[in-house]
Amino acid sequence: MVSRRVAWLVLLAAGLLGAAAAPAESARPPAAVGTSMPALCFADAAGGERCLSDWRGQAVLLSLWATWCAPCKAELPELDRLQAQLGGQGLAVVALSLDRHGAPRVRAFLQRERLGHLQVFVDPEMNALAAAGVRAIPAALLVDAGGVVVHRFAGPVDWSAPDVRSILSRALALPPSR
Repeated sequence: MVSRRVAWLVLLAAGLLGAAAAPAESARPPAAVGTSMPALCFADAAGGERCLSDWRGQAVLLSLWATWCAPCKAELPELDRLQAQLGGQGLAVVALSLDRHGAPRVRAFLQRERLGHLQVFVDPEMNALAAAGVRAIPAALLVDAGGVVVHRFAGPVDWSAPDVRSILSRALALPPSR
């Protein structure tokens, strides 16, 4: 009886020591401001693979949305205008749909809404949520030309607001971080 008790105490002590010796998990979420954006790949309209690293060298506004998300749909026209206005100045608006039904449904939605400046990108497995450290949509991350997250937006955003435009302008003026 005593030897069983000692064995359990030794096991418990070993477990506690192992837990104490393990490196602490970072308090920073994935894709925290000031950190490199984690690798993220998704599908384009043709089913080909695209990765955020494809846009290395230019700033990226990664917007996570879905056709079933009313606030997401409400901000898409402004994101479309943003791509039209700033796309030639070094900003790529990557509107990444999390719809499970894939590119055909997203393409039809963008055409129906006459959003011609946004490309079709889909992530039906919703890998972007974990990579970006996002729990709810709409959400967006502004990534500089070097791949570093410079700003996070949670919830619906007025993309034409002066403070938001100022954030975007500063990101475009930043030299690549790497």
